[in-house]
Amino acid sequence: MSKNSISILMNYEKEAFWAQMRKIIQEEFAKLSLKAEPATSTLEVPGMTYKPLYNSGEICQLFGITKPTIYEWIKNGVLKPVKIQSRVYFLHQDVQQLIQSGTIEK
Repeated sequence: MSKNSISILMNYEKEAFWAQMRKIIQEEFAKLSLKAEPATSTLEVPGMTYKPLYNSGEICQLFGITKPTIYEWIKNGVLKPVKIQSRVYFLHQDVQQLIQSGTIEK
């Protein structure tokens, strides 16, 4: 035995110990995956029928566009921003109206 090694008394052989550890870890991961909640879209708000405000990232995701396109839409009056403190949002009604109009140019 070398100077720096530490001996630990266990009821398991080394291979059996690690096999048991792997089994315990797999069981714990299985429990976690059963408890995991289904992934929700970022455009959904639990307990609400619709999301009242959208940020620019959500608008990009919803329409498949980039942020410069959003800035162009704001400049051209296609989309109206609502500023809350230092953040910019877009109202649900405006987004729905834009979707229903079908005249979106990317």
